[in-house]
Amino acid sequence: MNLKPYPKYKDSGIEWLGEIPEGWEIEKLRFIGRFTASGIDKKIVEGEPLVKIINYTDIYGNTIQTLKSDNNYMEVSCPEEKRRQHQVRKGDLIFTPSSETIEDIGLSAVVDEELENTAYSYHVLRFRFEKEVDHNFKKYLCNNDFVLNQFSSNAKGTTRQILNRENFNSTVVILPPVDEQTAIATLLDQKTAKIDELIRKNETLVELLKEKRQAIISHAVTKGIPHHPPLEKGGWGDLKMKDSGIEWLGEIQQGWEVKRLKYVANVNPQALTENTNIGYELKYVDISNVGEEVLLN
Repeated sequence: MNLKPYPKYKDSGIEWLGEIPEGWEIEKLRFIGRFTASGIDKKIVEGEPLVKIINYTDIYGNTIQTLKSDNNYMEVSCPEEKRRQHQVRKGDLIFTPSSETIEDIGLSAVVDEELENTAYSYHVLRFRFEKEVDHNFKKYLCNNDFVLNQFSSNAKGTTRQILNRENFNSTVVILPPVDEQTAIATLLDQKTAKIDELIRKNETLVELLKEKRQAIISHAVTKGIPHHPPLEKGGWGDLKMKDSGIEWLGEIQQGWEVKRLKYVANVNPQALTENTNIGYELKYVDISNVGEEVLLN
């Protein structure tokens, strides 16, 4: 699916954004919906009704940017009035108003279906749309650099970055006409699905290569390397082996020995403690780390 170039563009009124297609709108979030906080904590109080809640961790790292009924939501309790008032609906956006880094602040995911008895925790904000926006487009509305950069620039904090309600309300988003929102979301779903599949395949390949790398290292240091044929041509040659005497190690080359590290190196008996004042930070190996068998050629 290809989107044709737009015949006319107009000035967005935002210097760093430039032009946008004619017919598209620039809106602040406060004019297309309403943010609310729940105050629902992660606890269970006897006598209060139970409710499932959407947490920060349900948004952060959510690569599909959707919230479905098969998610494993935490179950807590809260007063009945809060339980009713803060139920989520299909189409709500749930935002993360805080993060350890400005790059991860303001992430959002759309409630993709009706979730039974499900609210949201005090760690996140709910945005309920009051203006028509294509359901599938909602997950892309704020998860883009144009909006995320606004969140990053407005975040405040030292150990944790935080956005307040006014920061969210005054954030500017781009709204194409609804039919174009649908087309854009469909295209993005297709493109991102292909990219995600490539990432998964490459991650699998990387893990296999890591395993192969470790296997080659382990084989070389425990079994040796051949001279005929050369290692780079494949294979390990006809090495003469003997039992190492260690069950999990198996055989080693003839002429090799298995010894404890303390028999082949000097061990400093002086111990450092957490209270040792040496004037600078120092990482050290404790005596308890010494004593494992090593191979000597």
